[in-house]
Amino acid sequence: MTASDNKSTDHLKNVLLCRGHPHMPFDEWTSIFGSERLTGALLDRLTHHVHILEMNGESYRLKHSRQSGKA
Repeated sequence: MTASDNKSTDHLKNVLLCRGHPHMPFDEWTSIFGSERLTGALLDRLTHHVHILEMNGESYRLKHSRQSGKA
């Protein structure tokens, strides 16, 4: 594995683990990967045969964690 592969792997782990960007829209993913081609290929593979739902409203889990004092 090359240094470039390791860097890409680290970026992918960050996105998949939602570190710091739990609800990042797809159009902002290029800011993480730095390449429109790489981002497009990744999103193409991740979203193949899926239904994407855009939710507009407060997160149920975030609301309840705030109420319990965890957030």
